[in-house]
Amino acid sequence: MKRVIFFVFILVMSPSLYAQELNLETIEKMFLEEIQKAQSNDKDKYFLYSLAARELYAHKYYDKAVEYYEKAKGLKVSEDKTEVYVNLMAIDFAKSKSISKSRYDEAMKYFKDSKKIENKEIARYMNFINESFFQKDGAKSFKGFYGEFTKQKSIQALIEGKEYVKALSLMNPKGIEERDLVTRVKYDLLRSLTLGKKKFNLACNSSLEKYPNSVAWTISVCKGLKKYQSGVTPTKKDIESVERAAKKQKSSSFYIAKAFGDLK
Repeated sequence: MKRVIFFVFILVMSPSLYAQELNLETIEKMFLEEIQKAQSNDKDKYFLYSLAARELYAHKYYDKAVEYYEKAKGLKVSEDKTEVYVNLMAIDFAKSKSISKSRYDEAMKYFKDSKKIENKEIARYMNFINESFFQKDGAKSFKGFYGEFTKQKSIQALIEGKEYVKALSLMNPKGIEERDLVTRVKYDLLRSLTLGKKKFNLACNSSLEKYPNSVAWTISVCKGLKKYQSGVTPTKKDIESVERAAKKQKSSSFYIAKAFGDLK
């Protein structure tokens, strides 16, 4: 497994990202099946618990999202838990337009113990929370904390190393439907590689509907993902066709086309 050094800036997710409303039971089932497959692998469980919490948070199932973030937080793993602590504060705000001091103190302890508070962005963010919510004359407003989770080369290295769950956890889903097609296809593919044939809204679908006859490899992957959700795994011919198109179009994202072949 490749070791990749990266820093994660976590977002407060926008529920509007998900046009397709999923009920609580459906979301839980999607991730619980994958968590059970992970068995005793706490590292895989950490990312799956975090992804489940993120999905639940996006659909405004706040209490259940907290439950899954707490499960992720409780696992003794060396992975960066910035998302867990930041989004637990964000859920506090989403529920009550305030952030509990205990939640803030818990996050600050983690950032100090892990030395992540030495990062200027985290220090600035925590200072913003402190000034806005706990100082007497604070603004009492919260606009969220978001950004690219890491450099794209780190995500690429994880995909090339077939660490798909970890790669997905690093992608910023905020406004994904407004991003370029390659980014949307990458996000959709990583979700399918993580969740299997479970159905969810494909960010690439708007481009597919607009250009259904396009020969672009990205559109071919999107078509393949739609079929995959209906239970049809890409054939060897499908995979070779996508890889051939990506090479012919001299795409710098050939590693994404190659990962398409790992759909099972």
